[in-house]
Amino acid sequence: MNLNLMNAKTAIYFSFLITLIISACSSSKIEILVAPDGTANGSGTKQNPLSFAAAIEKVSQQLKKSGLPEDGINIIVTGGHYRFERPVFIGDEFK
Repeated sequence: MNLNLMNAKTAIYFSFLITLIISACSSSKIEILVAPDGTANGSGTKQNPLSFAAAIEKVSQQLKKSGLPEDGINIIVTGGHYRFERPVFIGDEFK
């Protein structure tokens, strides 16, 4: 299977999984925007998006520190080609 196709399918799977897990309880007020050109130092906004891996890490830290906020967290994954330098793991804190 083409590596780029696998990465795209993986990104779609994770975005779907995160959306289900994180925002299933309520409408989200905390939104983190992810883009293919996002960075680890981004703020998670449209003007300064995070990378996919950085968004997972940011949410993971939030969940470990304070749990899920009352209004939830919404990770918005924009369209495009996502390339991963290493696997992205979703830990038990997302359950």
